[in-house]
Amino acid sequence: MSIFDKKNVSSNSVKKSFFEGKKKYGTKWQPVSSEPLDDEDKVAISKAVVVSSEYGLSCCFFMKNGDLYFQPMSRDSQATVGEELDIDSIKVVTLRKSGEKDIERIMEK
Repeated sequence: MSIFDKKNVSSNSVKKSFFEGKKKYGTKWQPVSSEPLDDEDKVAISKAVVVSSEYGLSCCFFMKNGDLYFQPMSRDSQATVGEELDIDSIKVVTLRKSGEKDIERIMEK
């Protein structure tokens, strides 16, 4: 009888790959969705301005209630520092990379 005969292999003895579940390096963030802001968010925003931040450009959302929110801009964005974005043209791009949590970036249409 061959050592590869299925009769000799229990269903619990299937060996997993050494790399299964390990963090991958050198992979790129891939877009998985691109959604406009919902109407509830749009009405709450007073204006959205592109600002310089530690890791590149961010969008500063000035809320009507006085709050400020900062969200990184997409690296594909053509916006420049100081530019006020049309709230209706803003898209939230979700990026995914194996072994990492999804991230969101702001992109203007």
